[in-house]
Parts: sequence; structure tokens; C-alpha cells
Amino acid sequence: MSVNDAAIRVDGQIPKVPLKTLEEHNEERRPQPRDLLTGIACPECGVEVLESFPGTMLMSMPPQMQIHCPECDWRGVCLA
Repeated sequence: MSVNDAAIRVDGQIPKVPLKTLEEHNEERRPQPRDLLTGIACPECGVEVLESFPGTMLMSMPPQMQIHCPECDWRGVCLA
């Protein structure tokens, strides 16, 4: 049974689900400030560093992401 088959009811009809507007979808997907937090302390001042470019990573091996400190402007990379 495929995922598409699971959505079809016994009577053969596909149930109607309420759809989101484009604005609602984009708002849910947009990174929120709490999503930028990394749990890593800045090596210079100790403040928690943030992801510089949320949702992206450097295609190195192993993958890394760019981070920065909002207080002292330190910049670096960490393993993704």
C-alpha cells in the first residue's frame, strides 16, 4: 500500500482537507529567532552563537554551518 492509497477512504473518495494559504505556509516555514540558537558558547565572550544562514550548510566533508556571535561579532563554522 502506498502513501497515496492510504489517503483514499473506503468509499473511494479522497477526503477534503482544509488548505493553508501561501502566507500561512511561508510564515510556518520562515525561521524563527529561537531556531537560530545553536547551544554553543562564543569562544571570545561566552554568549550563545547563532546560525548565520539558517537552513543552509557548507558542502564540506563533514558538513559544516556558519555561525556568529551577536555580541562581539565573532564568526566561525561548526559541524552541522
